[in-house]
Amino acid sequence: IYVQEVPGLEAELKLPSTSCSPIIDPHLSPDGSMLAYVRDHELYVLNLSSGESKQLTSGAKETAK
Repeated sequence: IYVQEVPGLEAELKLPSTSCSPIIDPHLSPDGSMLAYVRDHELYVLNLSSGESKQLTSGAKETAK
């Protein structure tokens, strides 16, 4: 996931994705400060300012079919 603060400036990589662990269904918060996404069947939120990612769910991978 890349973020471009201002048109014309270079986009910055905020969240790398791989074929083994893709980012699914990303959604930007209304104020643009957070990004929610699914990875490995778990829900995460990324603070775009700090770059800190927090896992919000646990155990979904074991229950996914």
